[in-house]
Amino acid sequence: MPIVQLKRESICYAVHNPGDTRSVLLIHGSGGSHQHWPEQIGTIDAPVYIPDLPGHGRSGGSSRSDVSAYADVIEELVEKLELAKVVLGGHSLGGAIAQAIALRAPAWLDGIILVGTGSRLRVLPEILDGLLSDQKGTIGLIGQMLFGPDASDDLKAFAERIALDTPVQVTHDDFSACNRFDVSERLGEIRCPTLILSGDADLLTPVKYGKFLEQGIAGSRLAVIEGAGHMMGLEKPEIFVAEIQRFLEQDIGKS
Repeated sequence: MPIVQLKRESICYAVHNPGDTRSVLLIHGSGGSHQHWPEQIGTIDAPVYIPDLPGHGRSGGSSRSDVSAYADVIEELVEKLELAKVVLGGHSLGGAIAQAIALRAPAWLDGIILVGTGSRLRVLPEILDGLLSDQKGTIGLIGQMLFGPDASDDLKAFAERIALDTPVQVTHDDFSACNRFDVSERLGEIRCPTLILSGDADLLTPVKYGKFLEQGIAGSRLAVIEGAGHMMGLEKPEIFVAEIQRFLEQDIGKS
């Protein structure tokens, strides 16, 4: 995986179909890495960049406990990679980061994809407190809420390994950033094309979160993936990728 040096840290990222056309940059969720995006994402007809946030996966540096601080990192990364036209996608915490950047409206932003996220992401106190007192038990609790009914035991075990491999303070910082995040009163300021993806079996960010985003962001479109939980990209990769490709062709392509 390539590595790019930013001011404070080195960022490792996966890349598919590199080129100088409009790109897709995808941001993972709390305690995750680029592995939270399905392998099939590489079939999208566009260059796709998938970084590990600071302190996650193979990236260096330290995690942040504020969404705007993560947004600063992504903006610096886009500048460093010299990407001129970007569709920014984010899952959960990553979706909060995408919203924060959309509110800044940088010239390079062509659209956003909000996956299993909301305009407000409050976290249960037992998760925030439990991560520091009982990491394994709390990861197990979170795992019970991550997947829909069709998810395999292998997929659940894969997600648990990623979570346990992430330093506990990093995951705690991520959830703290989510807990502080709230742009519910500012959704009307987001002006770029927006795709919202929700899983109808998502217990962490239920479909009502997606509907609220759709109501608040003018011209946005909500697609609900049946039988999918919070990790909808890994659970239903073909449907998930098809929705993104459709958005790029029909919503971004005509913008």
